[in-house]
Amino acid sequence: MKNCPYCKIDVVGKAKSCPLCQSPLQGYETDEFWPDTSVKKKNSIIYKCVVFLMLTTISVLLIVDFLTVRSDHNHFSIPVSLFILAVFYLVSRIFIKHKSIPKTLFFTMAVYSIVMVYAGWYFGIMTISVDFVIPIIVSVVLVLNFVGSFIDKRFAEVGMLYILMNIIVGVVPYIVLYIKDGYPPVAWIVCLIISIVTFIGLIVFKGRVVVTELQKRLHI
Repeated sequence: MKNCPYCKIDVVGKAKSCPLCQSPLQGYETDEFWPDTSVKKKNSIIYKCVVFLMLTTISVLLIVDFLTVRSDHNHFSIPVSLFILAVFYLVSRIFIKHKSIPKTLFFTMAVYSIVMVYAGWYFGIMTISVDFVIPIIVSVVLVLNFVGSFIDKRFAEVGMLYILMNIIVGVVPYIVLYIKDGYPPVAWIVCLIISIVTFIGLIVFKGRVVVTELQKRLHI
């Protein structure tokens, strides 16, 4: 530990001079008493920069779209702003420490699905959005959750509820489309298969975690 020969005090850490008289310290360095917050401050600055850029972009788009274009037209700024907000949601989750990854993936899937529905309605490509893009998004999130549950034990224990909800999202649209049209699109059939395989895999390999989560949520 370092000490000041004039003030007769001990100084913990790697300081070079006395905090009272600024004289050079004697002795050896020790570990810092206070935790290093430089990474947290750096992440905070990056996060604020991302927020600033996104909000500025949305504001400029809305102003240009609604105030400068006087003729009747489809307001392009709305779907673009929704997409930017969806990206912002995903980025904001990255900066949250100790976050539940399955929860983040589930809500990201929900946000992007809503954006795709609106974009499909806005651009007149609802069939492409509902029949292809959304089931692909759901399938990708299912696969990520399934793989993640085997890589990290805590991944499944903390986020099992959202993994099960993800499976339900993969099954229910197929049933609705089957009742409505009689033959759902291939993308939803693939999504259904992935949902069933994921559920079977969780029951076989993570059955105790699934049962515990259901008991906790259903108060059984």
